[in-house]
Amino acid sequence: MLEIISSIILPSLIAAFGWGVAPIFDKLALNNLDNNYFSVILYKFIFGGILSVFLLFIGFKKVFKIKLDNKKHIKGLIFILLSSITTFLLGNLFYLKALSQAKYTVEVVIITYVLPIFIVSFLSYIFFKEKFNLKMVIGVILAITGITIFIQGSHYDK
Repeated sequence: MLEIISSIILPSLIAAFGWGVAPIFDKLALNNLDNNYFSVILYKFIFGGILSVFLLFIGFKKVFKIKLDNKKHIKGLIFILLSSITTFLLGNLFYLKALSQAKYTVEVVIITYVLPIFIVSFLSYIFFKEKFNLKMVIGVILAITGITIFIQGSHYDK
């Protein structure tokens, strides 16, 4: 149990904290940069790139191994490229666009953070043959219903 906590739960909680705090900083950045989401994403790429290079070459140089003569490694690099395009370009760009136009930050966050669970579940079923059971389907239906109620409730004027 301790290994599950240290290897899965704790890193997941730290990631969830980072992703939970980031939208607040993103919205503050947008507010201070006149809702110019292109500027915010450009600065995020620049700062993220500088930080990534620093961490990779200073902190992780012993575990950083890429073999360009290995076909599996090249295929892995292609998947990293595709992941980067979908995460940084599609994900961040349209997340920031939605955040710049939203009245409530939590509306954008609830859609962009909860719906990927269903997308990953569906794609994992197709690509990796991971199991999908009735309780999971019920959970998806309840979550989508909850998101719908939440979004409608946030636009309800008394």
